[in-house]
Amino acid sequence: MSDPNQPEENTKKKTYENVIPPFQSEKVIADLRDIFTNATLKGKEQIGPLAVVTLVLLLVCWIPFANIAFLAGYMRALLKTLRGEKPLVGDLFSAWDCFAQLLVYVVIVLVAVLVLGYLPIIGAIAGILISIVVAPGLYAVVDKKMGAIDAFKWSFETVKRDMFTWALVVVLGGILSSIGAAVFGIGLILTVPWGNLAIALLYERNKNFFLAEKV
Repeated sequence: MSDPNQPEENTKKKTYENVIPPFQSEKVIADLRDIFTNATLKGKEQIGPLAVVTLVLLLVCWIPFANIAFLAGYMRALLKTLRGEKPLVGDLFSAWDCFAQLLVYVVIVLVAVLVLGYLPIIGAIAGILISIVVAPGLYAVVDKKMGAIDAFKWSFETVKRDMFTWALVVVLGGILSSIGAAVFGIGLILTVPWGNLAIALLYERNKNFFLAEKV
């Protein structure tokens, strides 16, 4: 005899899977291995130029507001590296064309993090989740000159499609980027590009989803 509650349970299951894709450990592990391996190889090809660009970024990143444009330029330098081009110091100062939208994007993110930060325990977790969800959108604004609001929408949908890979790459990339601070801070010129190249590479592999959605 069929269970009358079964159709409702199946509906709930399908709805849940549409919102959060099921965790596939083998796929995620394979993706992580591939992403960080390729990020490492690409970084080694341009290790000198990347170190110089990163050093200059660290020297100028204290300048209020302008540092957002410098960050955009750095992200473009990372994308150039992944696309087989040589990153240049001049890249840091050539991203003013997306400054306004990136500023709006960053301000909205900071406000959300600050507001949620007042919540005990949940606030810290929410901050991490926000950093994961907005990561691809940053590159969409810089690379495709996408508007801030559209970038948020696209970023959310992109992360939702491969939530576990995005979460692990962003978290591990952040850890790798900060490791260099342990060596008197000098190691940052090597670890900052290493960790961020992994995140940029994952964006690079998902950017066609952006193009398909916009067409």
